[in-house]
Amino acid sequence: MSAPESNGQRTKGWEKLDTVVKGVGALLVSAAITFYGVNRDAKQAEIAERNRKAQVLVQTLSSRETATADMRAKMFTTLVEHYFENTADASTRVVILEMIGHNFGDHLYLRPLFQRLDARLSAKGSDQRPALREAAHDIAQSQLRQIVGSGGEVCSLELSVGETRTSPCIQPVLLTLRAVTGDGALVTAEPGQPEGFEVSWFEMPLSSHGMLGELEYTLLLSETAPEAGRARVQVVRLPLNQYSPDNRLRMDQLIADLTVEDF
Repeated sequence: MSAPESNGQRTKGWEKLDTVVKGVGALLVSAAITFYGVNRDAKQAEIAERNRKAQVLVQTLSSRETATADMRAKMFTTLVEHYFENTADASTRVVILEMIGHNFGDHLYLRPLFQRLDARLSAKGSDQRPALREAAHDIAQSQLRQIVGSGGEVCSLELSVGETRTSPCIQPVLLTLRAVTGDGALVTAEPGQPEGFEVSWFEMPLSSHGMLGELEYTLLLSETAPEAGRARVQVVRLPLNQYSPDNRLRMDQLIADLTVEDF
């Protein structure tokens, strides 16, 4: 075979190979584009489905919260109406207060209601006073479990009249027992409340007695011995992110701080 013929066949071979390569390349490009399109559509469909599920979840939770809030509002209104009915007897009022405490105690300062009812029961010589104290105790213990579960702390402390002590829960606050009766104790706190505050059988842990910086605490009465001049209390340190019902100003300050940080 002459050289020109050999070169011609070689050229044709390269042309065929070039045609095959271009064809394969075109197929690969087409397949890649198709795969990308299908994959993109699948991802978009997946994202759309996730968004749909998220919207359904948000709507469901919102509807549930609205229904729960409506139910609680109706329940609260009904309980209060029955409590203030003239026909309600002592035992009924005790039960109603207990229901209010268990269901709304984290939003309401209940001590005045309990103390007012206790005073009325005492004046009438009613046998429902122990039941009222037991109801307050049950509510307080329920709140204590919430507080401890959220990072709070509870310590027991025994005080004698005139004695000043601190508790591991609220160091460096110093507590002094000034007076004790069968119905409660008068305690002063330094620093913070040197004028003193009363601790009765109807304290609720979520209603604070004192603050020192970020430290917020309350005292619960466990035992009184007036004849011996002693009282035992539970010292409750609230979690740092807990805001008691009587501390609206602190909540307003938190909202203001967040607003400043956002803008």
